Amino acid sequence: MTLSYGELDQLSHQIGLYLKNTYGIKEGDLVGVLLGREEYLLPVIYGILRSGAAYVPIDVHAPAARQQAIITDAELKVVIGRGAQSPELTAESHLLEIEALIQAITTKPIAGELPPVDSHSLAYVIYTSGTTGRPKGVMIEHHSVINRLEWMQKNYPLDTSDVILQKTPVIFDVSVWELFWWSFAGASVYLLEPGGEKDPAVISKAIREAGITTMHFVPSMLNPFLEYIEQEEISKTLKSLKQVFASGEALPASQVNTFGRLLREQGTRLINLYGPTEATVDVSYYECELSGKTTTVPIGKPIDNTRLYVLDVSGQLCPIGMAGELCIAGVGLARGYLNNAELTEQKFTANPVNTRERIYHTGDLVRWLADGNIEYLGRMDHQVKIRGLRIELGDIESHVGSYPGISACVVMLIKDPHPYLAAYYTATTEVSEEGLGVYLGNLLPGYMVPGVYVRLGSMPLTATGKLDRKALPLPVQKTRKVGITAPQGEQELLLAGIWSQVLGVEENTISVDDNFFILGGHSIKAIQLINEIYKKLAVRIKLSDIFSNPTLAQQSELLNKSVGYKNTTLKRLENKDYYLISSAQERLFYEYLQKPDSLAYNISGAFTLEGQVDETRLQNAFQALIDRHESLRTSFTFSETGIVEIINPDVKLKPVLLKQEEFANVSQAFSNFVQPFNLSEAPLMRYSLLKGEKFGAVLFIDVHHIVCDGLSLSILINDFVKIYEGETLPPLNLRYVDYAAWQKDALKNIPEQLSFWEQKLAGKLQKLDLPQEQNTEYEDISEASVTELAIDGDLYTALKAYSAVAGVSDFMLLLSFYYILLSKISGNTDVIIGTDVVGRTHSELNNIVGTFINILPLRIQVDPFSSFDDFLQRVKSGVLQAFDNQDFQYDEMVTMLNKNGENTYDSIIDVHFAFANYIQVTEEIEGLKISPIKLSDVKTTQYGFKIEVFESDNRMLVQFIYSKALYSAEIITMLSIYYRNIMVNALKNSSVSIDEIELDSESVYIQTI
Repeated sequence: MTLSYGELDQLSHQIGLYLKNTYGIKEGDLVGVLLGREEYLLPVIYGILRSGAAYVPIDVHAPAARQQAIITDAELKVVIGRGAQSPELTAESHLLEIEALIQAITTKPIAGELPPVDSHSLAYVIYTSGTTGRPKGVMIEHHSVINRLEWMQKNYPLDTSDVILQKTPVIFDVSVWELFWWSFAGASVYLLEPGGEKDPAVISKAIREAGITTMHFVPSMLNPFLEYIEQEEISKTLKSLKQVFASGEALPASQVNTFGRLLREQGTRLINLYGPTEATVDVSYYECELSGKTTTVPIGKPIDNTRLYVLDVSGQLCPIGMAGELCIAGVGLARGYLNNAELTEQKFTANPVNTRERIYHTGDLVRWLADGNIEYLGRMDHQVKIRGLRIELGDIESHVGSYPGISACVVMLIKDPHPYLAAYYTATTEVSEEGLGVYLGNLLPGYMVPGVYVRLGSMPLTATGKLDRKALPLPVQKTRKVGITAPQGEQELLLAGIWSQVLGVEENTISVDDNFFILGGHSIKAIQLINEIYKKLAVRIKLSDIFSNPTLAQQSELLNKSVGYKNTTLKRLENKDYYLISSAQERLFYEYLQKPDSLAYNISGAFTLEGQVDETRLQNAFQALIDRHESLRTSFTFSETGIVEIINPDVKLKPVLLKQEEFANVSQAFSNFVQPFNLSEAPLMRYSLLKGEKFGAVLFIDVHHIVCDGLSLSILINDFVKIYEGETLPPLNLRYVDYAAWQKDALKNIPEQLSFWEQKLAGKLQKLDLPQEQNTEYEDISEASVTELAIDGDLYTALKAYSAVAGVSDFMLLLSFYYILLSKISGNTDVIIGTDVVGRTHSELNNIVGTFINILPLRIQVDPFSSFDDFLQRVKSGVLQAFDNQDFQYDEMVTMLNKNGENTYDSIIDVHFAFANYIQVTEEIEGLKISPIKLSDVKTTQYGFKIEVFESDNRMLVQFIYSKALYSAEIITMLSIYYRNIMVNALKNSSVSIDEIELDSESVYIQTI
C-alpha cells in the first residue's frame, strides 16, 4: 500500500473526526495503538494527534497481562488495534477494530474541522520497563517533539529525494523521528516488513529497492548488519544510504572503524545519538570520524535548547575529566511519569545549578572531555562488586573490545556461588583467550580480569535489537585460567594463600607464573606481603626483592635461599599514667605548638548517606570506635621526661550540631565543621550528621593526624560499618603506645639504616627554586587549592603497559615525571621529593589506629643526558632502597643533619608526592549506602607544592596541590601542562634523553582541568 501526502492527510483527518464524534476524544485524552508495522499505522497515529489526544503505543507481542496493565494504568478511552492479535483483552479495554474503523470512515465520510492542538499538550505516552516490575509511562509534549525534529532537520536536512526507513517498533521512542521527520521536508518514509528489523538481508534489500537514504541502528544490530554486507560484498550496492544514526546503546569504536572501511567511500555518514525516553528521544549527538583510527566514541554535544550537566553525588558540577551522573535540562524534558507522582519527583528534580529549571537524572555515568564532548562510561546500576571492590563493567568491556579480532563483547558478573567475571564475545577471527588474558592483565587490576571467556556466534538481542543480557548462556563452569600452573608443595601453597589474602583474589585462580603487580599489587601491598611472610615463615625479605622477583615461583625460590630473620618483637606495655610518644607524634606536636590554629593536619571526610539513617545507632557506633581505639582517647602534655601521651579511660563523643539551612552548600557546612583541635583534650575526633531536604543526609568526620593516618582512617570506617551492622569485633592485642615504645628501642638497633641515610643525605642539600609569585614569608601556608589532570583513555593504557614492561610500579613511573618537571623548572639536577610510607612493618599493627606514617626524602640526581629508560631504573632503585630503610624516622634524619652545627634544617622536604592507593572503604551497610563526597574547594597542605594521584575505574586523577600563599593558579596550571607533556613524550619514545624532553610542545595534546 502506498499513500500520498494528500491521502494520508484525508485518512488521518477522518480518523481524528471519528474519534472526536464517536468516543468524545478531546485534547489531553489518551488513545492506545495496538498495531504492528502495517499499512494503517501512520494514519492511525496521525489521526489520534489531530484529534487532540496523545497516542499510547502497546506492544502487539507482549503478554495480555502487560497489555492490560498499560491500558488500565493509562485509563485509555479507546484502543485501536486488531482483536485477533490480542484475544485475551477484556471488554473494558475499549478495543476499536482497525478494519471496522476504516470501513466506517470510508463508507460514510465525516464532515467537519478539528480544533488546533496546543503545543504543550501531550503528544504521546511511551511505557518503559520499571525497576519494580511495573511499567512506567513517560509523558512527552508536542513542543518537545517539534524541537527534536527541527534540530534534526537543521543539522541533517532532508528534501523531497530522501527516504527514511521506518523499522523501529513504535513502543520505542526512536520510532518518533522515523514516524514524523520526513513530513517536515516533503520526503518519503518506507515501512519495513514486520520482523525485518532483525534480518540484515531484509534491511539490505530494502535499502537497495526503496532507495533508503536515512535510517537508524541499535549498535547490537549494526554489528551483524556490517558483518553481513562485508561477507556478501554488497556495501557498494547501498549507494543511496546518506546517513545512519546509532543510539540505544554505547557505540563501540570497532563498529565505527568497520563502518568507515565499508561505507565511507560512498559518502555515508555515521552519527552517534544519545538520549533517554524521558528527554524526547535524543539530547546529544556526535558525528563519527571514519578514518579507521577511532578509539573512543563520545555521545557528543547537546542538541538545540538542551542543557547537559555532569553532577557529583553532592549535586556539584564535575570538572572536565571527572566522572559523574548525566543530568538533562531543556525543552525536551518529559512532563513526568503518568500517574506516578512519587517517581516523577524522584527522577525530575530542581536543578542545583539553576533552581529555576528541572533536571532529569539519567543514572548514566559520563564525563566531559576537553573538546566539549561528553564520554559515556556506563550505567551507574551496571556497577558490580567483587570482594568489596566496585567494578564498572563497561570499563572492562572497552578493553576486551579493543583486542584484535573481537567485534562485540559484554562482561557479566556470575554468582556461582562465588562471584566471578565472564566475558562474552563475538569475533571475526580466531582469538587466543590466553593472549587476551595477558593483554587485559597489562591494562587492568587482577580483580577486573575476567575468569571465563565465552565465544558466541552472535549476541542475543531483544525485540528492539538491543543486547539481551538475560539471554546470555551461563558458563558451563568457572574454569581456571588458561595455561595455569597450580602451586605445588607446602611453601608455594602457603605463599599462594598469602597472595590471596593480600590481593583479595581467589586462591585457586593463582598460578605460579602470575605476577604480583599485574594481579593488583603495588608497593603498599608488597609491604603487607612482606609482613605476612615474616609472620608465617619468620623470614624477612626486602621490598626490592619483591620487585626483582614478582612471580609466585620466583618468590618461593627467594624464600628457599633466605635465612630466618628475628625482628624485634612488639610487646604490650603495662598500664601507666602516661606513655612516650613516637617520633612522628613529637614532630606533629611541635608543629602544633607553633601553629595551634592550623588545619594542615586535620584528616577530614564528607559522605552522603542514602537509606534509613538510625541516629542513635550511628552515635553508638562512633562511641564504640572511641572505646575500641585508644588513640582516639589520647591527649598530649608535657612531663619531666618531655612530651607524653595520656590514654583517657572514659571519653564521650558527642556529635557537632550543625543545621543545613544555615549553609548555602555542603562545602560551606564542611568548612564550618572542620576546626583546629586542642591536643591536650580528648577525643581528637569529631563528627556531625546533617539531615534535611537541602542536602539529604550528610556525614562529616574530622580527626587529627597525630592519632590517625590514611590507613587508620580506612580501619576506622571498616570498623564503623561492622559495629553499625551489629558485629562483635575481636579485641586488639596491641596499642599504638606499644608501637611507640618499640620504635624508640628499635632506632638503637638499626645502625645500617642510619648509615644509609647519612650517605644518602650527605653534602649540601639544594633548595628548589620554583616559580613562586607570592610572598614566601607567610607563617601559615596550609590553605591550599588544587588543579587536576586526568590520565585516561589511550594515555592511561600506554602508562600501564609501559610500567609493566619496564618492571616498575605506577608510583615510580609517575614520580620520575615529577623529578624531570622539578629539575627542568628549577634548574637543579639534585632533587629531593618527599613521600610517605605506611610504617607498619609488623603485621600485628594492621588493625591499629595511629600515625605510623614515616616521611622519606627521596634524593635523585637528574642527569639531563640520561635516557628516560635509564633514569626510570635509577628512580626505581632509589625508591626501593629508601623503602628498605624506612624504619629510620624522618625526624631523626633532620637531627642527624643538624648534629654538627653546620646545618640548620627545619625540613629536608619542600615538595611531596603521594599515590593514594591504600584506602579501601566499605560503602554499603544494611539499608544504608555511604558514598564519599569530593569537596575540592576544601583543602589543606603541609607542603608548598605536592602531587597526589588517585586511581579508579581505569583512570588516574593527578592532583596538583599548592599553597595559595605561595603560588598562583596560573603557575600551577602551567606546571600541570608541563607534567603531562613530559609524560606523553617519555611514553612515546622512552629512549629519549631527558634533555630532549620538551615542556611546552604544540605537538602534544594537552588536556588540563
